[in-house]
Amino acid sequence: MCDKNCIISSSILTSVRLISIDRELATLNKTEVHFTFDGRELNALEGDTIAAALWRNGIKVITRSTKFHRPRGLYCGTGDCPNCLANVNGVPNVRTCITPVEDGMIVIPQNMFLSMRFDPVAIMDRLYPHGFNYHHRFIRPRFMTGIYQRIIRRMTGIGRLPTTRLPGKPTVKINSDIAIIGDEACALRIADICSKEGLRTILARTKCGDSENEVRLKNRENIILISGASAIGAFDDGSLGIATRDRLYISKSKAICIAEKGRELPLRFVNWDLPGIIQSRAAMQLIDMGIKPGREIVIAGETERAIAVSEMLSKTDSRINAVLCYTPREKKSTDPPYLKRGWRVIEAYGRNELRKIRISDGEREELSRCDCLITCGRIAPNIELARQLGCHIETDGRSLPYVKVNPEFETSRIAVFAIGSPIGRTDSNITLAEVEILADAMMRRAREMG
Repeated sequence: MCDKNCIISSSILTSVRLISIDRELATLNKTEVHFTFDGRELNALEGDTIAAALWRNGIKVITRSTKFHRPRGLYCGTGDCPNCLANVNGVPNVRTCITPVEDGMIVIPQNMFLSMRFDPVAIMDRLYPHGFNYHHRFIRPRFMTGIYQRIIRRMTGIGRLPTTRLPGKPTVKINSDIAIIGDEACALRIADICSKEGLRTILARTKCGDSENEVRLKNRENIILISGASAIGAFDDGSLGIATRDRLYISKSKAICIAEKGRELPLRFVNWDLPGIIQSRAAMQLIDMGIKPGREIVIAGETERAIAVSEMLSKTDSRINAVLCYTPREKKSTDPPYLKRGWRVIEAYGRNELRKIRISDGEREELSRCDCLITCGRIAPNIELARQLGCHIETDGRSLPYVKVNPEFETSRIAVFAIGSPIGRTDSNITLAEVEILADAMMRRAREMG
């Protein structure tokens, strides 16, 4: 049980707290914007991501896969997968799940032939259900090799390069005392402590929200808040490359804190990539924006997180057909009738969108109708940036690697700190005392570095 001095680092539990507010507040005082998708003019609300705005308009198919042209749509909600890439205002491969929609924006789907709803190339998925290697199949007769190559290159690839020069913004170089990268709940608190002590602080977050805490931090002169940003790499001297949709920042800081959220791993079953199947974070993103994930919903995955998501959805008018808890435990008398312990998803059905799923407990099988399946997979620590910075990575027999830190949360590299997901505590609670220990150690290191 978490006391009042505890900060919830788990993304699910944090969102449950946020979503306890009345759903109507999500759409109040928001300006309506208009944008175009695949030639259709659509309406959205200010603050929606492109993928969420499309979902609000009943559109789940955003793009198609590169090889078999299978339909693709919103899936992770965090920019970690390629399922929602689209061409936005002439720029290819934009992650629509983390890109805010803007008035007048033109969004064009990618990797389609003829139309998004009907793509004859998708017949390849039925002809070769187990996949194929076109380097071995399209080699005879030899005189046709050049024609094969032109056709294959035109049909594959991710997006099309723009034919005209796109407007851009110059790279910004920033020197600071502290750099904090990530969306963990404690990142805002660390930035608050460091900036109050007069240290020049950079806070880079993937989220584009304007929460009360973020607005308060924005108003401080010694803090630079970069929203909608991702740390794309680290240099040998400790500099970080931080990219937003239209600008690149090069940050040189005396001390760095990595507080990136972990990545939710997918649940594997037949046709797990159908539009309408989304991860729990994408579902929370939709609910935060006042959008109902579906009319009939099934939730599947890790027991505690699946139950947490079902409690969150019970406050909406969505119908929950089933909650499938992958961890087999005895059924409790307090369990609602739709809770199925020990059941798993075997296969999903639907042409372009999810229509129903087949589930099993190992002995019995059932079909369950649904237009939205929310999966709650394991959370994998996000260690890529720490690895690039040369931090020591441990396994200790764990199934997933994590960054090793000392009691002050400093990694093996001096002046580089980590907390939350990178140290394998994604599903644990981080106390306020621990956050203050890290912040004090970071400030001490920054002052030592001169």
